Amino acid sequence: LAAIHRIPIGPSAAFLLDANREVTWFLNKPDLMPEYISVHPLGSAIWAATLSYWSTMTPAAPGLVHIDYWGGNVLWHEGAIAAVVDWEEAAQGDPGIDVAYCRLDMVLCGLPDQAERFLASYEAATGEPARHLAFWELVAAVRPLFNPEGWISDSPQKERFAAFVESALARLSDA
Repeated sequence: LAAIHRIPIGPSAAFLLDANREVTWFLNKPDLMPEYISVHPLGSAIWAATLSYWSTMTPAAPGLVHIDYWGGNVLWHEGAIAAVVDWEEAAQGDPGIDVAYCRLDMVLCGLPDQAERFLASYEAATGEPARHLAFWELVAAVRPLFNPEGWISDSPQKERFAAFVESALARLSDA
């Protein structure tokens, strides 16, 4: 993933989506919290935190971003990543978007330790912390709120989701 994010983005890549805008679609009307967010017990906290942070955030240098980077879109061969598939939302933007979304998927699958190892490996490969990670994790958490069935509609995913969101909220408030 770090190698993907290092691919240079130049003027010839203007056809790519703006990842930052694509994944923050729910913040387009800052005076109106979407109902699918407001009905979740953590929705108001997610809304307030993302809206506040987004309005003052200094964007990270853009990289090539997948937007839907999770285990189901990674093909392996002999213990190594052979390909990343499903590039329909290829974009340029903050690489933390992909890191956050992948971590959400790992946590919902019951793999929180692997999510931490993934983050440590990613940061070691880039040589720096993933910028704005807690914010992007909250942004990633909005996807299951929009359509919770199969994501967070049952235990233990509900509890895993709550723990993921609460951790991101705590880290964002410390930022």
